[in-house]
Amino acid sequence: MALCMPLNDILSYRKVARSYFGLLDVLAHNHTSVLAQTDIHTFSSILISLDSGLRNLEPSISSQCATAVENLAASYLKNSQAFGAEVTSPAAQAIGQHLQQRPELLPQLMTTLFEIVLFDDCSNQWSLSRPMLALILINEPIFNNLKRQLISTQPKDR
Repeated sequence: MALCMPLNDILSYRKVARSYFGLLDVLAHNHTSVLAQTDIHTFSSILISLDSGLRNLEPSISSQCATAVENLAASYLKNSQAFGAEVTSPAAQAIGQHLQQRPELLPQLMTTLFEIVLFDDCSNQWSLSRPMLALILINEPIFNNLKRQLISTQPKDR
């Protein structure tokens, strides 16, 4: 039902947004396999909504989104080939397939988190920084490109 409502409508109502992102947090923590087994459209809609939630000005909502991203990324990382092991978890296989179809999803989340932590004045910086390590380990080349891009946008020292 939550995927039937436009994301802008969900974000327009603070109580609805809190409940929606709270649900995504619980799903990412306790039911990662359920999220992973969804179709690509649903999975990408969820990650796009998490990205929008990270940008939310209310710290409780952005913290819930950061926790959900951390749980998804850490679960995928633990059960993927990132450390040279074979993928054993069906959830990790499903997430891997989703990320092959939509490779921009996790890098976009990583970019959003870095932009918020580095350039915005937020009170929940610690919560927002937690998913960064898993995202960096999953996307090291993307992280290196992002790092170069961020460095190039900074003014030169005198």
